[in-house]
Amino acid sequence: MPKIYLNGKSTTKPNIIITDPKGELYNLTSGFLVENGYKIKVIDFRNLEKGNTWNPLKLIYHDFIKILITNNEKEKIKWKIK
Repeated sequence: MPKIYLNGKSTTKPNIIITDPKGELYNLTSGFLVENGYKIKVIDFRNLEKGNTWNPLKLIYHDFIKILITNNEKEKIKWKIK
């Protein structure tokens, strides 16, 4: 735990990855890290609703929807013209 506080006080603000299976380190150090300018992300595979999530498909979702809508509009126009 001393390393967490040492890095948290650093002026260079290094990235910190902490493995914490029981959540004890989070409870003890998260407030300190937030006060020192860190954004905390929690990945909890047992309690998904408690942790931060990342969906790689979200990056392309909106583009995919735009393509579907565009293609659908083109199909409607084709049917109206004929």
